[in-house]
Amino acid sequence: MRLSIRTRLMLWYAGSLTVLIAMFGLLIDRLMYDRLLARTDFEIAEELEELALEVGLAADRAELRRQLELRFGNHQSYDFVVQSKNEELLFVSQRIQNAAAAMPLTLADDDVSYSTSSVAGLGSCRIGRQRSRGPEGPLSIAVLIPLERFLTELQDLRKLLITVGPLIVLIAIGGGFWLARRALRPVDLMTAAADKITAEQRSERLQVFNPNDELGRLAVTLNQMIDRLQRALNDTRQFTADAAHELRTPLAVIRTTAEIALRHPRTTRHYEESLQSIADEAERLTSLSNQLLMLAREDAGLNESINGTTDIGELAREAVADIEPLAEQKDLSIQLICEEGVSIPGDPDRLRRVLINLLDNAIKYTPAGGRIDVTISRKLDKVELTVA
Repeated sequence: MRLSIRTRLMLWYAGSLTVLIAMFGLLIDRLMYDRLLARTDFEIAEELEELALEVGLAADRAELRRQLELRFGNHQSYDFVVQSKNEELLFVSQRIQNAAAAMPLTLADDDVSYSTSSVAGLGSCRIGRQRSRGPEGPLSIAVLIPLERFLTELQDLRKLLITVGPLIVLIAIGGGFWLARRALRPVDLMTAAADKITAEQRSERLQVFNPNDELGRLAVTLNQMIDRLQRALNDTRQFTADAAHELRTPLAVIRTTAEIALRHPRTTRHYEESLQSIADEAERLTSLSNQLLMLAREDAGLNESINGTTDIGELAREAVADIEPLAEQKDLSIQLICEEGVSIPGDPDRLRRVLINLLDNAIKYTPAGGRIDVTISRKLDKVELTVA
């Protein structure tokens, strides 16, 4: 089942927002992690500096242990480890004395290095190491800080994001549904207006809310299409009325003539005249029917496409020969002037009807004793036919 546009817009909007919020949450989580880690490393660096200063002031190992135990033995927040270059433990804070033996520290570099490790009794810890000058040579000093507080702050942030994120998505879904409904309301109104438009009720038009947006331009286009359809329907009705009027006269003549001929016995001559009149009107009906059929086929686009060419000169000679009897009745002469081999693309039957109509009009409007000139000539890439 295909979902409605409104539902698809709402789901797309909600899905996109969910992905964006998730990406934003991951980015904030990462930035917060890096920021808290940088702050922890800064605090460790300060403690390493103080530890190195104390180590450097000791005269011998005994004094070193005594001074470190006095100052760093039971620190509230940090734990400390001091090793010789042979990895001998010279000092360990009281809280990690049992775990220090399991975490040997190699001789550190002059620069401070940081790492995160799990320490028994403390959990995950951030460890900073540095080389320092002691009473008997270089020593490795390390400062440890439990990450419990660090992780607690990070967990609080994650809980906030997990709680607020879905709430924002739900609000966005409701807002997206409202916006989609509001944005597509013109479509519902256009649908209702279109349902009211019928062949009998053609005055209704779609309401244009904003002609500058997509729906407004669609409404304008549909209104223009409806106007064109209305004009086409009016033309069809007018054409039907005109055709009925044209057909009514010959039918009436045929019927009247036949009724008069059948009313009383007539002479053979009278019957011949009546039959001739009926034949003439039937010919007229045939001509009208052919014209109506041709117009109907052209309006429906059913006429065959033009695939060949027609010798317009030969066609004109045939049309002149067919129409000459009518011209002779009015004492008219027809002169044809045509170059040889003049061909044009077109349907011969329809071109012949055009020529016959032109010649018939010329005979009607040329005074008796006059002349009709038919001229066919080439004009660059065109052919010009003139009836004068």
